[in-house]
Amino acid sequence: MLGFGVPAFALHAMPQAEWDDRLQFFRLIPVAAIVGLALSAADIAVVAANMAGLPLTALDWDSVSTVITETAAGTAWLVRVGALLAVIAFAGLTRDRRWLCPASAVCCAAALATLAWSGHGAANDGRVGVMHLLADVVHLLAAGLWIGALAGLLLMLRRVQPSDCASLDGAHRELAGFATTGTVIVAVIAATGLINAWLLVGPGQFATVAGSLYGQLLLTMLALFTGMLGLAAVNRFWLTPALAADAFNGKSALRGLRSSLIREVALAIGILGLVAWLGTLEPPMAAI
Repeated sequence: MLGFGVPAFALHAMPQAEWDDRLQFFRLIPVAAIVGLALSAADIAVVAANMAGLPLTALDWDSVSTVITETAAGTAWLVRVGALLAVIAFAGLTRDRRWLCPASAVCCAAALATLAWSGHGAANDGRVGVMHLLADVVHLLAAGLWIGALAGLLLMLRRVQPSDCASLDGAHRELAGFATTGTVIVAVIAATGLINAWLLVGPGQFATVAGSLYGQLLLTMLALFTGMLGLAAVNRFWLTPALAADAFNGKSALRGLRSSLIREVALAIGILGLVAWLGTLEPPMAAI
């Protein structure tokens, strides 16, 4: 998500003239790809061990090879690894960020989309399966844009000083410029989340969903998402305008924005953890 969302944020919200002054944005991209490769390696090992009924310590290459070559999740894993390796290659071969930024965004978008084949969305067949898989892909990409924007905004605000009018103006411009895009991203996340809930929980199960662990985790995730929406609204409608207000002199609003974004990131991490947990559980529709 960081490998896709951070360069996407830079392309959308940052003037290219400022790219050379924002090295932390571009250093994060290959680091995210390397961490993604390590997690992908661990993931395929765990999946292969589970499918073979073996402990990780007894896992052999034949079991891993079977998963990679004979399953849709294995094919998706190969695409993911190839895309992440391409990002690392781009970062090592070019210093021209005009190429690195869009190339990394495209490759990491492809890598992120492949995660849909490891989730519940790949379990259905026919038109429902296609719709579920497509909703998962769009959900992942939209979430990646939001996560990347949060990271990008935090990195940007680290360099802003209350006494520097030019940096305050630039920060306000980038925050205000991302506001409309952020609203669209939230709407897409909500819409695709509703599709997933409809397909995984089922319309007849909503009333009783809180009685299961799956439902309790889902409701907790929705509560955290609501908290993120509240913080995003405060950022957009109060703190961002306050950053440009002479009465605040930038200082109070800047401190508030940093604090709010850190809280939003903490909630996002909690949501991702719950999503990972939910992915290991049987959804209510599977029992029908």
